[in-house]
Amino acid sequence: MLPTISKAFFLIPVALLFLTPHPATAQAGPRAPQLRVPCGYRTAEGGRLISAEYSAPCARYYAPYAMQAAAAYLPVGNFETARTQPTGSDVELTLGALGLPAAGDLSDHARKLLTGWRYEFGSEGYITCLHDKDAAYPEDESCERASAGWLRRRLAFGVGPAFNVWARRRTDRCVEVSIVFRGTAGLRDFISNGRRYTGWAADEAYQQLSRNVDAIVGRVAKMGCFRKRTQIVAVGHSLGAGLAEFSAFARKGRPRITKVFAFDPSSETGEGLIDPATVNANVKGNRKGRGLEIDIVYQPGEALEQLRASDLQFPLDRKCEPLVRTVRFDVVRERGLVAQHAIRGNGGFAFGMVETSYFDGQPTSAPPPVQDCKTRYRRPSTSDDMVVQSGARATYARMDRSSLKGFSAGRKYSGKRFAVGQL
Repeated sequence: MLPTISKAFFLIPVALLFLTPHPATAQAGPRAPQLRVPCGYRTAEGGRLISAEYSAPCARYYAPYAMQAAAAYLPVGNFETARTQPTGSDVELTLGALGLPAAGDLSDHARKLLTGWRYEFGSEGYITCLHDKDAAYPEDESCERASAGWLRRRLAFGVGPAFNVWARRRTDRCVEVSIVFRGTAGLRDFISNGRRYTGWAADEAYQQLSRNVDAIVGRVAKMGCFRKRTQIVAVGHSLGAGLAEFSAFARKGRPRITKVFAFDPSSETGEGLIDPATVNANVKGNRKGRGLEIDIVYQPGEALEQLRASDLQFPLDRKCEPLVRTVRFDVVRERGLVAQHAIRGNGGFAFGMVETSYFDGQPTSAPPPVQDCKTRYRRPSTSDDMVVQSGARATYARMDRSSLKGFSAGRKYSGKRFAVGQL
């Protein structure tokens, strides 16, 4: 009886989501010139809401993480093989995930966006405890104690938090490390998407990650290039974005994750699985002004936009600690809930971000800090911290001005109304 009721409650909001069209799905999306404006040229809510469709410098800041999120859908084994091949093989795999050819100006620009980044390690499939799977992970007795029983493991067969770890190196040290989680790749991943209704029966991905997030971060901290000032960020798309947020909430001890890049995220973050004291320590940090930062970066009209608005799970209902910033890019050519949600492939969100960022002579621009909510994330401040600039002017930039109407008309978000002027 219980599974039937749970399934019904899960399917009702999903059905309503797909039956209710978003205004952006009907737009034709004509091309328009790219304007040279910084990230956050027009904002609302003190910088918490940014309409960045016209900002090539802003797209350049987010594009490397979007590319990594798209590449996370590839088999981890492909990247492990690339580690044994010439330097740059991991970047070429990433370009393939975006549908980019081996040669071409846009492909060369995409390579520049990933300058310094290198794949380090990853995992996919069901996880009991990572140190049992690979001795490179630190042992964790608490993971063994929290392991699920036989039946719950069987019901979660083939379900697990797949992830890649990338490091951005400068000489012999890592400036930044990203833990990148895969989103929904098959029907069985809906066991994790609907964890509020399935988690009682199956050891879904959030529960597996709760046991293993310390092992992942622990292995990162053991990397030879890791230093005290190395920043760890979590990245993901869709389900992967929810897992990225969860990893930032669930880490016990230091080093902590400093920022989350959540692309078209699920409203589900699994926060209820974590001890409140642990969540509090991660979102607030060890002192005032050391809180967690989360950027929700999305394509208007994508499948989960309205679900996030109607299902305000933590941290969508917060203004600070964690700081939740919403950044909107209209960069996907095709219209439709599913097409606008896609991040990989030619024409997907990551491809669109690379196109939009391809503009000559403009520095990378990170979103401005929110003055009343300081965080522990260190924004890029010098050209050496920024992604390499492109070498040619874009002919690919696109933007639909009409799509800004919904964003500037006062849509509700987190119980508040906002307005953003057109850029």
